[in-house]
Amino acid sequence: MAPSKPARPKKKVNVSRVVLFAAIPVVLGALVLTGFFTFRRTLARFSLDFYYPFFQAAKHVELAAARQSLAMQPRQKLASAVEQLQRQNALLAAQVQRLRELDADNERLRQELRMPRWSGYNEVYAEVILRDPSTWSEQFVISKGLNDGIETGDLVLTFEFAPRGGTPTCVLAGRVIETSARTSVVATVVNPACRLSVSLAESDANGTLTGNGASSMTALISRLPLKSKYGIGEMVLTSGFSERTPRGICVGYLTDAPVGVNRAAVVHDGGLYAEAWMRPAVSLDTIRFVVVLTGK
Repeated sequence: MAPSKPARPKKKVNVSRVVLFAAIPVVLGALVLTGFFTFRRTLARFSLDFYYPFFQAAKHVELAAARQSLAMQPRQKLASAVEQLQRQNALLAAQVQRLRELDADNERLRQELRMPRWSGYNEVYAEVILRDPSTWSEQFVISKGLNDGIETGDLVLTFEFAPRGGTPTCVLAGRVIETSARTSVVATVVNPACRLSVSLAESDANGTLTGNGASSMTALISRLPLKSKYGIGEMVLTSGFSERTPRGICVGYLTDAPVGVNRAAVVHDGGLYAEAWMRPAVSLDTIRFVVVLTGK
């Protein structure tokens, strides 16, 4: 019987070498990822610059095709398209203008919310809804009436607006002369139907104001004390003598006499009184919102 071959000894596995070989792909992958995230922006810019001529070529081809298609359209169709675009532009322009007007109205309303309060009176906010072109500056119709507590004789206030960010001035616009259930007619301070007692801020004199009409855009203050001195630009305020008229609301400023009247203040009634001319403190042609002071 032949002797058996001796068994070969088993080779020892080098663990450190296995770990090294296994770690090499991991390290290489990490280096690749790090390089990718580090240089990806640079590579992206490079690729965009590289392909830019191809992008531009495609764009030029597209534009050329569009121009060719446009040139092949009949003139009548092109004219119709141009007319439609013009209508759309006009509509967009009107919408932009309307947004500007709404923005101005919102600014006015925000400023009106800061209106001072008068003890013993309620404030009724209203909008101007109607004006007659023939009496544009002398009277207008507002959106509130008897149902809101407004009565004939109530004072109507508005704001003389300062530039955006400035402080508006609360001034007198006129007086209610007619009322219905839901509307009221307001006579402005230049309307002869608007009469009220006023005082002058510097001379502390009292008189009666009557509108002189829209032709001169002034009002006449009569029955002023003769011996007082009155200067151009002096502020005119409500006197507060009436129960329905608070004291100290700005009405206007003394001014030169209207064209054709060579005086600023004259003596009359046998030399007992003087009179002077006033220009309103508010721009009467642009009033949009008002506040009516009603009795509680």
